[in-house]
Amino acid sequence: MCGIVGIIAKEKFSVRDDLIRSLQRLEYRGYDSCGFATFEKRRGKRGQATFSKGVKSGPAFSLRVRNLDARRDWGYSADYVKAMWLMLQQDTPEDYVIAIGETHSVRDPCEIAFGHVGLDWNDYVVVDEKFYKPSEVFELRGDANKAKRKLRWEPTVSFEEMIKMMVDGDMRRLKGQEAM
Repeated sequence: MCGIVGIIAKEKFSVRDDLIRSLQRLEYRGYDSCGFATFEKRRGKRGQATFSKGVKSGPAFSLRVRNLDARRDWGYSADYVKAMWLMLQQDTPEDYVIAIGETHSVRDPCEIAFGHVGLDWNDYVVVDEKFYKPSEVFELRGDANKAKRKLRWEPTVSFEEMIKMMVDGDMRRLKGQEAM
């Protein structure tokens, strides 16, 4: 029999112990097990609180961010789900890092998103120091070489495509709201 443990967490540090404890419980019961963890990067509904609200409200709106220079390894969720599925197909459970392996600053999606609809991101995005964290890590990058080698997993959507897909989805939702 197989047991699967999945955890979605807001903070990276809260996951490890919960994941290990859950996997040990499954092992104790005689299950083969596989565990995965993913981390939420956003709070609230993406389209309502971020980009599309700025487009709908005009320049009076500002998107407040913590640090435009922080660099993150941003990836498309459907690619990550495919990797999780591939993990579950393996005969032996193993640990994998699922990541794109390239980083982009917080500024990058701002430039792409606002530019995609013909707007200057500088008119909307404001750095707000109240969001700064004293212990923030400047760059987070994953190394998915093991997953690429053993699972034959590759990301299918580029960073720029992902951002444009998100904007297009927000714009479709906005048009649907205006029709109401």
